[in-house]
Amino acid sequence: MFKNSINDAIDQLLEEGYLPEFFRKKELRDMFAEVFSYDQELIDKGISQGIDIGIEQGLEQGIEQGAHEKAIEMAKTMLDSKATLDYIVKFSGLSLHEIQRLAV
Repeated sequence: MFKNSINDAIDQLLEEGYLPEFFRKKELRDMFAEVFSYDQELIDKGISQGIDIGIEQGLEQGIEQGAHEKAIEMAKTMLDSKATLDYIVKFSGLSLHEIQRLAV
């Protein structure tokens, strides 16, 4: 299918005078179709790898965000229980500044 698209494009460019006549040779057309097909395979592979990396990064960010939200929830509960700020810092993993903001 891709090879047909290349041949159609070459035909159109020949008709419009953008390519010299030697592009009518089958061997040359086949060579171009093969080169463009290979390039398309590389592009498809690159897109696929990019999507995989994006999904992986998104999952990592989601896990980190969820863990941070859980730490905030735990710190709020500890504040309600009158735990000391040092104790909350130690067990929540949040900074003293973050916990002080929650306490307000």
